[in-house]
Amino acid sequence: MNIIRITDNHVADFAAEELRKYLMMMMPEKETPALLTEGKAGLRLGLMTDFGLDTSDCSDALLDDIVYIDTKGEEGIIAGSNPRSVLLAVYEYLRQNGCEWLFAGADGEYIPVVEELRDVKYRKKAGMSFRGECIEGAVTQQNMMDAIDYAPKVGLNSFMLECIIPFYYYNHWYSHLGNEFRTPEPITEQAVLQWKRACEAELDKRGMMYHDVGHGMITLPFGINININGEEPDEETRQYLAMINGKRGFFNGEAVNTNICMSNPAAREIIADFVADYAQRHKIVDYLHMWIADGTNNNCECEECTKKITSDWYVILLNEIDKKLTEKGLDTRIVFIAYNDLLWAPETEALKNSSRFTLLFAPISREYTKSYGVCADMSQLKPYCRNNLKKPQDMGGTLAYLKKWQERFDGPCFVFEYHFYDVVYYDPGSISFAKCLFDDVRGLEVHSLRGMIEDRSQRQAFPTGFANYVWARALYDKDADFDELKDRYFSLAFGKEYKKAVSYLEKISELFDFEYMVTLKNAALGSGDIKAEPGRIEAFAKASRIAREMKAVCAENIIQSVRCASVMWQNLLWHCEFCALYAESMRYRTAGETEKAQKARKALIDYVMSKEHEVQRYFDSFHFWTLTKRMFEYETRSDI
Repeated sequence: MNIIRITDNHVADFAAEELRKYLMMMMPEKETPALLTEGKAGLRLGLMTDFGLDTSDCSDALLDDIVYIDTKGEEGIIAGSNPRSVLLAVYEYLRQNGCEWLFAGADGEYIPVVEELRDVKYRKKAGMSFRGECIEGAVTQQNMMDAIDYAPKVGLNSFMLECIIPFYYYNHWYSHLGNEFRTPEPITEQAVLQWKRACEAELDKRGMMYHDVGHGMITLPFGINININGEEPDEETRQYLAMINGKRGFFNGEAVNTNICMSNPAAREIIADFVADYAQRHKIVDYLHMWIADGTNNNCECEECTKKITSDWYVILLNEIDKKLTEKGLDTRIVFIAYNDLLWAPETEALKNSSRFTLLFAPISREYTKSYGVCADMSQLKPYCRNNLKKPQDMGGTLAYLKKWQERFDGPCFVFEYHFYDVVYYDPGSISFAKCLFDDVRGLEVHSLRGMIEDRSQRQAFPTGFANYVWARALYDKDADFDELKDRYFSLAFGKEYKKAVSYLEKISELFDFEYMVTLKNAALGSGDIKAEPGRIEAFAKASRIAREMKAVCAENIIQSVRCASVMWQNLLWHCEFCALYAESMRYRTAGETEKAQKARKALIDYVMSKEHEVQRYFDSFHFWTLTKRMFEYETRSDI
């Protein structure tokens, strides 16, 4: 068999290597496929334009992915509209031949052994332009490598590495915060910077759209390291920081939550110069995210700043950045964000070069009981009130703020979402959560949104990777059907007894009741007080019982001929005890028995942390630990 790479491009080279690797796995007794750069007898890989194929429905070569496959047996064309799409086409071709990637890492691969290859006739333009994730939670470098490798296999095309040095996320893991069973492993910013560069190389190898920075870009120009708290700024720096309650300094002592004095032209010029220099030194970046500080109610109150709302000053800064980039001849695309104070659209200012910019809508305070399919409710818009904001939770009201932004900016817009930040943990069965994700993706087009990047832990496969899989496939394929995706995923993930696993997880989702748990999330943002609904305490008790009963079924099925199925059944076995302990803690939490709830939560966390070495690749124990602190100790997130 011949694999002929027509296009002279490093991504196409990698695509050819991937195709050969998986064909060798699928047909292990056959002769190793030859990798060639010319010839017509074989599987030919290249750009659609190389084959004279129509790409007229591709409006943006960087953004739009078209996959084209036309093969018979061991010959034919596998092509894409851009180099990345060639790689996506290879994975789709393999999927059409029975392969599937169920979760990140080698253990998540379902690769059948076949005698011959199927004939494939396939053409699809990806449903959403932006399909990706952003580093979050607690990660190792191997977690990041696995996540990047996995992304294009399920149709994703983007990846974001937030912060210039993403020390925060790596350190969450290596410090083992919250885990009494592990000894901290100190790491340095230099090591993390090297890891980030390694991630960039892997993204470039795959032609992925690389999104960079976000938080920190507003303060690093002044030498402020957002990874360090507890220090005071020097007087030279202090003059540029936001004035709040008559004082300039770090907001609540946290650099990451500190804004600058946006009306100060010298401060804006320092930032604009820094951004332009960074873009010039990092031309590998496709989308550079220019965000202000995290948190809320932390904007400058000086006499000049209060003459405009924060978004107006933000647009002035963006225009100055664009001018610097233009002077340097750089075509770097800048992503600006509608988030916290910036949810309120500008009133007087407008972007001068809209082709440079992409809007990122980040509704961190939204509810999850309604999807993007609802209409914007403009009656819920509130006036901007500096440092005394009340952000929207109702989905219709949240989308009203998006619509106001779109009235001021007609360029591309996509969503920065938080499903996998903490919402995922409110449904241990994952089925209801997966449907929430699916419905949200389906509703994006209603509001002219062109995709989604998830702010998320890279460890999302406990007990399965179904929700992640559904989300990715829905973004890629507009025609994907939820029930078909569910049947395909679980039949491959668990083998012939897969319906027992599905039935169990559906029951757990039903008993935990995703809508109730999300309502609890919203209540926990305030006092934490929530009244028990009729039957809710009994439902949690039942969930605990059936979870422990399921252990025997899992134990009977762990030995499988396919590795991914063995892993899934083992994960489900560990998950049964996790779920039982979680349900018990929720039973007390819902009943208002605070002391018992906290003791039950301690037992749950002890179990999670004691098993961390076994489920590290699949479950972010740090994220779960922080979530349950808020749920059971009534802590409130300051950024919501």
